[in-house]
Amino acid sequence: MPLPPLDDFLTSAGAGGLGAVIAGVGVVTATMIGNRARKSEGLAEVRHNALERWWSRFTWVVEAKQDDLPLHLRTTIVGQLLLQAQTELMSSELEAAALAYSSHLRSTLRSQQVASALVDPGTGGVS
Repeated sequence: MPLPPLDDFLTSAGAGGLGAVIAGVGVVTATMIGNRARKSEGLAEVRHNALERWWSRFTWVVEAKQDDLPLHLRTTIVGQLLLQAQTELMSSELEAAALAYSSHLRSTLRSQQVASALVDPGTGGVS
């Protein structure tokens, strides 16, 4: 059986249905691509906000006065920030910053303990 002429097919109901299916697939594909892009942008924004909050907290701890934030609280907060940098944010830069400041805090704590022991050798620095 010979095929009908092409112009007959193009004006038939079958061609209209095929055109609708192709257009529908195009719309669905475009929608899916747009949704992925928005989701990716949303995740990037969430990460950016989390990084900003982390730096804000870290800066606050580093810049706080000793009277406002005692050494033991600084150590605790920096430990939490270090854990967050390692697990949630997976950022080696944040981890390095937290480790460096944590090392500084440990050094300061040791200096204070030595000074305290020198002031009152009978207690060994423990009050």
